[in-house]
Amino acid sequence: EYYNFLYTNDKEILLNLYRKYVSPDVQLTDLNTVQKGEIVYDPYNKWNTTKGIMHLNCPPNSLTAEIYIAAEASTYWSLPVKEYSPYKLDNLKEFATTAEDLIRSGRYGLKTRASDPHIGSTVNSLIRGNLIVSLKRPVGLYLENLDTAGWSDPNGKPFTPEQISQIVTYQRFGLPVKEYGGNRQMNVRISVSIPTEWGYNLSDCFIGSDPIDSAGKLIDYSARVYLYGVAVDGTGFIKNDARTRAIVPSKK
Repeated sequence: EYYNFLYTNDKEILLNLYRKYVSPDVQLTDLNTVQKGEIVYDPYNKWNTTKGIMHLNCPPNSLTAEIYIAAEASTYWSLPVKEYSPYKLDNLKEFATTAEDLIRSGRYGLKTRASDPHIGSTVNSLIRGNLIVSLKRPVGLYLENLDTAGWSDPNGKPFTPEQISQIVTYQRFGLPVKEYGGNRQMNVRISVSIPTEWGYNLSDCFIGSDPIDSAGKLIDYSARVYLYGVAVDGTGFIKNDARTRAIVPSKK
């Protein structure tokens, strides 16, 4: 949504971001496409797919999807009934608490994804603690600082903290989140590369005993995406019987 906004309102900023983080060769005409006779921003342009990466472009990673998951997860859902069954109203005295039950009842994402059940369960645990929840501004999907434990060079020697600081660059980020020991930095862009003068490539290195033969290995082992929720004490605002009165039938 941010990049669509820039294309509509300030194409110069959009182009400069691409040229700074992806390639100085990016042209504005590379970033658009025609839809229904109108020239619009193309999130699947070559500089955000085959020739580089500027931002996420999968619909489940949109702000709309993030807000939807957070909102639906902040609901007391009844225990799930059989998959694809109609609404069932006879189990409203109990509510879902596990990640699997919550996503089956609320259907705010895919239970097979790593992110959706975890996000929903975390948000729901806050409201069960009598808290009022929302999303911290600016609303976005953020990356924690990478977990570089187990990273090693081609000889299997673990990288030192000084070496990691040369390999990993946090290019776009917000303020540290002190509640999590400063580990959650509200990062939106991280670069990982081996300095040229070291004489080898990232693909020659390892995480544990596993070679880093694709970017997916870094995601699997070291990256964690999160939304930043905020909560305030609901005491005095939430009535004692609100929990049972607010239980919503599981979705069909």
